[in-house]
Amino acid sequence: MCFLFYYGFDYFSRLPVFVGKVDDLVQMLGIDYHYQSISRGLIDSRDLVYFISLVALFIALTLVSLGRRKW
Repeated sequence: MCFLFYYGFDYFSRLPVFVGKVDDLVQMLGIDYHYQSISRGLIDSRDLVYFISLVALFIALTLVSLGRRKW
C-alpha cells in the first residue's frame, strides 16, 4: 500500500488516459506530491491534512483487520 501511495499515483497520472486537470488530481492523491513541498521546508495545511488523513485511514484499516481476527 505504501508503494502504491508513494509511486503508484505519480505513474498513473502519466498514463495517456489522464489528460488535463485529471492527471493533476490523480497525482495529488499520492504521497510524493505532498512530500515535495514539505521536503523544501514549506509546511502547508493541505499537506498536513493529507498526511493526518492517511495515518487515520491506515489506523482504521488496521483496527478493522484486527477486529476480524477476533474469535
